[in-house]
Amino acid sequence: FTEISNNSYLADLSNSLNHLRTENISQIVPSKNPSLFVVNSLGDAPDSNPGDGIPVSSNGSVTLRSAIQEANVYPGVQTIYFYIPGNAPFNIQPTSPLPTISSPVILDGTTQKGYNNLPLVEVKGSYGGLVLTGGGSSIQGLRINNSSGFGLALSSVGGNNISANQVSGILISSQGNSINNNTISGSTGNGISIFAGAINNLIGVTTANNITGNAGYGLSITNANGNQISNNTFSTNTLGGILISNSAGIVTGNTISGNTGLGVTLVGGTGSQISNNTTKTNSG
Repeated sequence: FTEISNNSYLADLSNSLNHLRTENISQIVPSKNPSLFVVNSLGDAPDSNPGDGIPVSSNGSVTLRSAIQEANVYPGVQTIYFYIPGNAPFNIQPTSPLPTISSPVILDGTTQKGYNNLPLVEVKGSYGGLVLTGGGSSIQGLRINNSSGFGLALSSVGGNNISANQVSGILISSQGNSINNNTISGSTGNGISIFAGAINNLIGVTTANNITGNAGYGLSITNANGNQISNNTFSTNTLGGILISNSAGIVTGNTISGNTGLGVTLVGGTGSQISNNTTKTNSG
């Protein structure tokens, strides 16, 4: 960065053109190849040269696809912000599956201009899902609406933090993930599905999730032990509130009401701790 422009933004005038505009500077990063990419387009064009530190597509814009591609191959934890011109809603509709996020990344929709505690940027459509395999990532402030499956899939390496999003279902097959303060709704299956290999996940332990209006259970745990489900609200899920199958976990402090089916169902497995939940008006 070489100057403060007349509109009081710090403008990137280097050859790297990382499309960064920032106010209230709290962090200094190098202009050449910073670990920071800014999505400025609703398009879906790929990165023109992955690995060069510049997530620019062939048409000169930074798309979510091009930013993920660059983050995957460029060393270190990368941060992806959003600064898309125009007015909400900001709908990104991929035309093919987005790249799997295979390296740690911070994907932060709260940076979009106008954000006020509700997501403005939506990834949607039949390819509107994100898959994380690299672990150690954070996703916040996005609406992730995959019409053909789970909005998020957390597999392989865990340790991800998912917060303040609106998501059409989360599939978890990795360990040590924290899922807090999300609205999980509109899934074609379960709101959250936890499978074998997914241990020590914390669902709502810090801040409650609202898990509502999913076509399956609000939450299903199958062949996975040691997960904690606390403080969440489960409502209007088609098959029921919570299913624990051949697993043992902690279910405490949740409100489970208005679901079709039972509030809590245990099938096989021993050692689960079910306590201090409010379970009412379920139709099972």
